Amino acid sequence: MITMKKTAIAAALGLGLISGVSQAATVNYNFTGAFVMFDGYDPTFSNPADVVNNGNGIAGDPITGTMTLDTITGAGSATMVPGSLFFGSAWSAHNIVLQATMNPGEVNATMLFDWNGNNNIGVAVTFQMMPTANPLVNTFFTTQSSMPAGPFAGFQPTFNGTATQVVPVPAAAWLLGSGLLGLVGVARRKVAVA
Repeated sequence: MITMKKTAIAAALGLGLISGVSQAATVNYNFTGAFVMFDGYDPTFSNPADVVNNGNGIAGDPITGTMTLDTITGAGSATMVPGSLFFGSAWSAHNIVLQATMNPGEVNATMLFDWNGNNNIGVAVTFQMMPTANPLVNTFFTTQSSMPAGPFAGFQPTFNGTATQVVPVPAAAWLLGSGLLGLVGVARRKVAVA
């Protein structure tokens, strides 16, 4: 009976440690930032509401979302929620696929845009993630982009902002906590019996 309990505890601890290791390979971020559409044929913004802040940053349509990247393969995905209308119409980005490149901090993204009845407009973006003084926070900015088709063919969509790493409690910690509570229960039972 004692051997079976030891085997069950060892198996539970092993599963907890394995699940903790597998979670460590994935990094999750929440981000906020701005979406700006540049006219590819004209160096000015295509959206008159967009402005340049003295060359120190870009203000545009606000965006929020999440990013997930696998630190081993570099593959990932993202979600994005636009905060305002684009030329008076709602827009969305979906099917966002990320892939880290061999260049440190560089990530390629492909996505589909929906805008004003035009659906699944293909977009390709390369952006750079730069660390800040806080190790859990990165800034990101578009280094190149393309939109070969749709109502804005030849324009360059850009995304800039701040990504904050989400640090989850590993499964091993939850398992350890529940195991300790179980041991406390067993100890209390033994004291009550004695």
